Amino acid sequence: MPSPASIRRRTTPYVALDSRCTYVPRTLPVLIDMHNFFSFQAYFLLGASASAPLLYYVDRLRDGRTYSTRSVRAVQGGRNVFVMLCSFQIPEFWQPSRQWPMPQAPRPEECESDITHIRRLAEHPDQTEEGRARLIAYANVRFSFAVMRC
Repeated sequence: MPSPASIRRRTTPYVALDSRCTYVPRTLPVLIDMHNFFSFQAYFLLGASASAPLLYYVDRLRDGRTYSTRSVRAVQGGRNVFVMLCSFQIPEFWQPSRQWPMPQAPRPEECESDITHIRRLAEHPDQTEEGRARLIAYANVRFSFAVMRC
């Protein structure tokens, strides 16, 4: 068993993401309070060691009237371990919403099981023999514990 001193401590890359989401908005123009996260893409390139410091570099890529974009790099030992590209937006009242309302759905315990659903499809009167055979073959492979016969 290795000694505790020989175990390399690694830091979780999510620490980098969390701390950058806190400090990057501080690089935005004067209307800081009005900017909201619009989108971001994060890439964890390498594992980071907890025993060495992470250096963060924030580049201002664009400052527009409505959108601002930043690039963030976390560097450790001269190597990029994390890269993030994030955009911020000042909300506009005429902007359409991209979020649909949540549809009504039954509770999980009220839903039929997969095997019951496939059995119901296979037993449907409009189902062809070929379709029925494919459904039964799929169910037998997918649910090998419950051999399905129709």
